[in-house]
Amino acid sequence: MLRSVCFKNFVRFKEYQVLDFRNDGPSIFIGENGSGKSSVLEGIRRCLKLELSTSVSSAHDSSQLSYFICNFKKGDENIICGIVSLPEKVGQESDESKEVHKISHVEEEMEIGDPQIIYDRRISESQRMSTDEDSRDDIHLQRLPGKRKSSSEEELFPSKSKYYPTYSEAAETAARDTTNAACPSDATQASDARNEVRSFYKFAINYSENIQNNPMYVNLAEVSKTQLGETKMHIAKKYEIDGSSSELRREFLDSVLRYNSEDRNVERYIRFVFENINENSSIITNNLAVLLESLSKQVVFTFPLRSIGPLQWSESKRIAPEERERNYTESESRCEIIKCFLEDNNETFDKKKEDEYFKQITQLNDYHFELTDDGRISLPKGKYALLKTPEGILEAKAFSILMSSKRHRTLVLEEPDRGMHPQFIQRMVQLIKQKKNEKRVILTTHNSTFITAWTAADCFIFRRNETESLVDRDAAENIRKAGENKDVEVETEQNRTECRVTPCSSIVGNGVNLKKLRLLTSDHISDILFAKKVLFLEGDTDLLFLTEVRHQILAGESKLDETLFPCDTKAYNKLKKSLTELTFIKINSKDNLNSIENMSKELQLDHIFLVDRDAVKKIRQAGKNKDGRKQEAEAEKNRTPDDWRGVRSDLWTTRRIFFWLDGTIENMWTEMYKKNKTLEDELKKQKLTLEPGQKLFLHESFNSSHLTESIRLTLKYCTPGTDLADFIKILMIDKKQEVMINQ
Repeated sequence: MLRSVCFKNFVRFKEYQVLDFRNDGPSIFIGENGSGKSSVLEGIRRCLKLELSTSVSSAHDSSQLSYFICNFKKGDENIICGIVSLPEKVGQESDESKEVHKISHVEEEMEIGDPQIIYDRRISESQRMSTDEDSRDDIHLQRLPGKRKSSSEEELFPSKSKYYPTYSEAAETAARDTTNAACPSDATQASDARNEVRSFYKFAINYSENIQNNPMYVNLAEVSKTQLGETKMHIAKKYEIDGSSSELRREFLDSVLRYNSEDRNVERYIRFVFENINENSSIITNNLAVLLESLSKQVVFTFPLRSIGPLQWSESKRIAPEERERNYTESESRCEIIKCFLEDNNETFDKKKEDEYFKQITQLNDYHFELTDDGRISLPKGKYALLKTPEGILEAKAFSILMSSKRHRTLVLEEPDRGMHPQFIQRMVQLIKQKKNEKRVILTTHNSTFITAWTAADCFIFRRNETESLVDRDAAENIRKAGENKDVEVETEQNRTECRVTPCSSIVGNGVNLKKLRLLTSDHISDILFAKKVLFLEGDTDLLFLTEVRHQILAGESKLDETLFPCDTKAYNKLKKSLTELTFIKINSKDNLNSIENMSKELQLDHIFLVDRDAVKKIRQAGKNKDGRKQEAEAEKNRTPDDWRGVRSDLWTTRRIFFWLDGTIENMWTEMYKKNKTLEDELKKQKLTLEPGQKLFLHESFNSSHLTESIRLTLKYCTPGTDLADFIKILMIDKKQEVMINQ
């Protein structure tokens, strides 16, 4: 089973990440679209046999080392496998430099388009490697000058020279290699010539406590793009790295096997091995392919599909009765997992267990899938009933089938809950937990039903952020001199996306009790984990008020673009964007603030606190001795309005805490209309003002229409200098920006 992965500079992940999958439940990947969830699943596939890769993964920064490593547990053995891309050479005024620039564009195009890799699927990788090796020219190697071997280097590489392949040399070799059995040509040699090449390494170590000196098997894989736009992949070279014990190897294995969060030992060993590969370590056997072929048989991946049906809307031409057979045929072809299961003779899947699992999840007896005499999928109501089978039922069936597999120990599933009822999902999680010793399930989801206080520790939160990067002036000048791009801008480039992962298990380990947190936040734990930015509110009134404020601003019903943002459309749009990303959560009591603040920091969650002024004393007294607390209490009694503004500014800049200067939201609102005669008159006319001691919006005579009208008038007369205006403006402030509020 897959126990962990670690990676750095992979796709959108710049920093080193370790994901530990040893918990009991499913490993749940959550996060917004484009936050890197699928990229990690892609990385796992890349580490297995070659046939599972249909494109090339890019590096976040192609000038830096990139790697992705998986740690599988197989009985008493650990199989550590991965992919490595060495840094590109940039800033050179040679043909090689130009080739590198061209390759970087190819890499991006390959990744985005995800073209199919051409190879003969009838031949396994291990079989193919043994038949086509002798027909290839050896790849040329380049000596790296200016570095001497250490004693550790001599242990692994007894040869005098240190080598690694360059892009231009790989391209030259690939251009000559037009008879590769792994990449059969169906066009002329001229049209099939490879003119763009990218290379990377695949490796694996079979490690156990009893046999610790097994070698590392390495393959140099080349991916090329032909003039016809086809992408081809083949193994250009195979190597065997001595497994003799060395300090670097021991540190590497220790980091990977013990889920070390420091990348230093991993990167040192990878650089040491792959920047020093030489001809003396090359081999002709297919050890890596055989090892990965065996490992890959125990891992299965699914990919998200919309619906099996070809009909998407009522205007479709295929809604006609005469199209029914064609619609069924197409739908059935997309039920690949179910059909494979029905055709299986209890060799790959345990059909008795599958039936048990399916009924456990659905609690239904209405769906019995079977094959007709002509090998088509049918249900008791006839084969056309497949077209009307709910998507949640089909997903539950596919999941039950995979769980019943006799071969697959690791299941990597993209959004397996599509169309499922929440109770189906709850039972799915229960089943995974019951089979925790038999299956490792890793899944992605956008469904909060998966998240409870009891599954939160199994979650991995993916986040993305846009960072502005600067073009290096020297690099830009070199590019200009090379004639690559005379219009290169030295100033800021377009925003660059960077993703990161936060394992919730690390938060539990640091002492945050998530079951208690669930109670503190009124069972909003799933909202917190799914949120991009959170506004924590102290009470019901604040929640009602600000929920309606957000609605009216986003619906275009407020006048804030005229009162607070005249002639500043950019700032107003920034406010609206911020409001769409903001999740409101009530914390029930100001006493919970410190616990939730610590949790937010652990989750790297952008957050804001809105509290009443009476919470300030306790916040500022926290951590002080008796004299300090007494001094704070005395200071509070004598504060002027300007003093309170200074306190609020300090709390905002240091802890992102905002409080109402007038005390409560009721006081804020009352003071606002008392200072604006027009607003007060309109509110009184509609009987919307407050009596002393009355809660805002919560008295019996108040209804939803009163709430809407109150907020409409409040926003209409919201002008700079009011407490509400101050608060609205901080909502659009990015976490990294420093601000001083009305000093």
